[in-house]
Amino acid sequence: MTRPVISRRRLLRSAASTWAIAFAGVGLGALGTTSCSNDSDQSDSDQGGSGGSTGSTVVPETDLPTIPDEDFEQHTDQAVVEISVVDNSFEPRWVVVSAGTEVRWTNNGRNDHNIIAEPEGAFAGVDHGQFSAGSTHAVTFEKPGEFPYFCSLHGTPRNGQNGVIRVVA
Repeated sequence: MTRPVISRRRLLRSAASTWAIAFAGVGLGALGTTSCSNDSDQSDSDQGGSGGSTGSTVVPETDLPTIPDEDFEQHTDQAVVEISVVDNSFEPRWVVVSAGTEVRWTNNGRNDHNIIAEPEGAFAGVDHGQFSAGSTHAVTFEKPGEFPYFCSLHGTPRNGQNGVIRVVA
C-alpha cells in the first residue's frame, strides 16, 4: 500500500496561502469598521474642567463605548471625589459628580501614569513626567457633560486604563 507523497515545500506553501487568505479577510473586515477622520470643531475655549479654562462645554460625538448608567458610581453629594490611580486601572473608573466638584486623582501605583482627556483638551490632564507614584492631580468640573479620559501608557480611550467623569447640573 502506498501513500500519496506531499513534499514538505508543497505543504508549507499550502499552509501559508491558507493563512494569508484568512488574515486578509480579517484585515479587510477591520478596515470597514475603522474611522480615520477627525471632524471635531472643538477649540481649547470649550473646556469643561477648570484645570485650565472656562467656557461652555460641547462634548463631540465619539466612537467611545457606551457605559450603562448603573455602572457609574454616584458622588453627586461630595465636594471632592478621590480617584485612585493604580497600575492599569482607575478606581472608581466611572463616576457621576455635580457641577463644581473637584475630582482628585492620586497615583497610588508604583508606575508613572498620565491622564489624557478625550477629546484632547476637554479638561486639563497631566503628563506622566509630572504624575509619578504618590503624585496628585485635581480638576474642578464646572460644566455638565461627559469627560472620558485614559492613561496612554496603559490604555486607550476604548480599552485598558480609562474612565469617565459624568458631570450633572
